[in-house]
Amino acid sequence: MTLPPRIEETLSAAVERFALTARQTCIVHLTLLSKTRRQIIRRLDIAPSTYDTHVRAIFRKTGMRLPQFALAIARDAATLP
Repeated sequence: MTLPPRIEETLSAAVERFALTARQTCIVHLTLLSKTRRQIIRRLDIAPSTYDTHVRAIFRKTGMRLPQFALAIARDAATLP
């Protein structure tokens, strides 16, 4: 599934700014698509503990919990000219 272009652009900028890994980026991307923790774990075929490790890393890098970070990306995309 793809994201709207504005959100994709904003996510790409956030990935670069916060130096997110490819897997962390996938988790944020799927969160932006309203996927649940369980759905993301199944989709990426990872253990719940691995998911949790990635989410903690996203928090360390961004200072925001995953839902707030995804919301910030969507909000920023909505304010693009």
